[in-house]
Amino acid sequence: MPRHNSTEKRAARLVQEITGEPYTVCLNAVRARSLAPLAARGVPRNVLDEVEDELEDAYGLILDLPAGAAPGPVAFREPPVAGGRAVVRGEEP
Repeated sequence: MPRHNSTEKRAARLVQEITGEPYTVCLNAVRARSLAPLAARGVPRNVLDEVEDELEDAYGLILDLPAGAAPGPVAFREPPVAGGRAVVRGEEP
């Protein structure tokens, strides 16, 4: 039996598209049903909220942020450049 199924793979790609984080980090977050791996990498809270909403809408998956995990500051981001990571530009005014 495979370690992860195709729904998890598609969900991880969606998380990667939203956050710009490496695929393996995104897959680990989806498999653990937790936003903690992304929060540990400093992904801003509003981006984690977007991930949470998109995964629930698209795949019915609910990822929680454990109480001990501290997300990064609320920030806006520009879309990822081709093959690159999302650019975070600090807090919104």
